[in-house]
Amino acid sequence: MENEAFVLEIINLTNQHRAQLGLSALSVDIDLEEAAQYHSDNMANLDFFDHQNLDGKRPADRAQDFGYETRSVGENIAWGYTTPQAVFTGWLNSSGHRANIENATWNEIGVGYYYLANDPGNYTGRHYWTQKFGRGDIENPGGSGTPTSGGGSTPNTSSSNALPPDFDPLQYGASHGDLIQAFGSNAAALEAHYLNHGRAEGRAYNLFNAAQYLAAHGDLRAAFGNDLQAATLHYLQFGYQEGRSLSGRSGTASNNNSAALPSGFDPLIYGASNHDLMAVLGTDAAALQSHYLTYGRQEGRSYNRFNAQRYLNAYDDLLSIYGNDLQGATLHYMQFGRHEGRSMLGGIFNAAQYLASYQDLITAFGYNLDAGTVHYQNLGQFENRRHDLFDEGRYLASNPDLIQAFGYDLEAATSHYIRFGSQEGRGHGTFDAATYLQNYGDLRAAFGSDLNAATQHYIQSGFAEGRRPV
Repeated sequence: MENEAFVLEIINLTNQHRAQLGLSALSVDIDLEEAAQYHSDNMANLDFFDHQNLDGKRPADRAQDFGYETRSVGENIAWGYTTPQAVFTGWLNSSGHRANIENATWNEIGVGYYYLANDPGNYTGRHYWTQKFGRGDIENPGGSGTPTSGGGSTPNTSSSNALPPDFDPLQYGASHGDLIQAFGSNAAALEAHYLNHGRAEGRAYNLFNAAQYLAAHGDLRAAFGNDLQAATLHYLQFGYQEGRSLSGRSGTASNNNSAALPSGFDPLIYGASNHDLMAVLGTDAAALQSHYLTYGRQEGRSYNRFNAQRYLNAYDDLLSIYGNDLQGATLHYMQFGRHEGRSMLGGIFNAAQYLASYQDLITAFGYNLDAGTVHYQNLGQFENRRHDLFDEGRYLASNPDLIQAFGYDLEAATSHYIRFGSQEGRGHGTFDAATYLQNYGDLRAAFGSDLNAATQHYIQSGFAEGRRPV
């Protein structure tokens, strides 16, 4: 069956890649495999694409539901890729997904694939992939192609003497949402992650403030008193999944510490600019402002990358609904747009432009526009990739043979760069529109400081007239 062959190929590709890095092979675990298949089935048939089920369950919850005995679980998902090689390449081109594949902590794997021939919903990729990783007791060592049952062992922590003196693995886990999803409250796994990865990544290990979390929630104070460890465990096991605020406030953001906020700071824009915060804090303006003051500023997070006006302008349906309501547009993106695969950056998405903007995507996909679109929807927008970096006009103007071949055909220029120019090492920065304007008074009189118009003039007329481009 195609399904079984595809699953086996993903497992083989994963272990081949790990072998190249000197990492141990992953053994197939039947519990992880069943959980992965269940999630692929669900995404396809219930029309959603997320690590969280519609019933609120997360990767570790699903693994436990199918009998896996530890919450040390990681997960990669994708949709739209038609072959195992394509989806695996897509995962490798995403730092977060690649980190799962290359995580030395994992020792087991399960893969699920579902094909929905008639896929009429919001997500119409037809191909749905789930790759689950775990840390358990391997009952059949070396059985990388044979299902085994999940276990409950924990990673080796013999290097604990390299830890900071005040390191608390539970506090470290509670400081990072991705680690909560991967390891839950498994202290040994969290410690191993810090030693093997977190320290090298420069991750903070003490961002979570248990006292603040307790102070924010009266029910927790009543239950735990001043027990900070119990508060931390609650956040890891329940609070994060419940979307509890680390500050406990809701509604309009307060002005406390507002002097420390950047001019023009908008907590909703901050949330919309950071995908992981939307998943945890939703549209809680007070919690988002508190997060920026407590963590985001220290982490160097962007607080204004989301542009509500650009988002509105990119989608006619939203423009007709919201008009000039920028807050409404921001809330739409946070609550709906990101799940619909709409671009957080706004702008009309052009797959060729997106591919041409990144050499790694050209190498991976060539001129496969469908693959480029799927990569952006699944991975690129969450990696904060721009989809319009490539300047096709400047590329044309910098290469006389292309001017002669294509004239002012920008689409042909982009296609040429992806198919040939990037491999040929062609430059696309030798033409300088500002200098071209400066050289000719008639052009300045005609175009002012419009660099795009100057570039178009050179391609359509200036080159043939022998005008100097620089």
